[in-house]
Amino acid sequence: MFNADLALSVTMTAISTLLSVIMLPLNLLLYAKLTYKEDILGSIDWAALFVSLFVVIIAITAGLTVSAKLNSFRINILANKVRKKIAIGYH
Repeated sequence: MFNADLALSVTMTAISTLLSVIMLPLNLLLYAKLTYKEDILGSIDWAALFVSLFVVIIAITAGLTVSAKLNSFRINILANKVRKKIAIGYH
């Protein structure tokens, strides 16, 4: 990859993903208060926001766990086939 450090890239991506779970609600609070004069924070569905963040965390954790525990060639081939079918469905 053009002499890039892959481990550093993966680590930085993982850290930014984990920090986004904390920073998203904080940024929403900050920008909603600064942008709108009326109290818009009461109309935000906070439960849905935190449920979606929780689903993302669970998906990342499940993917890392499955990848670490089931490190076999057959599972990698199966996962790639599933990924390709899902990607084709979106196009």
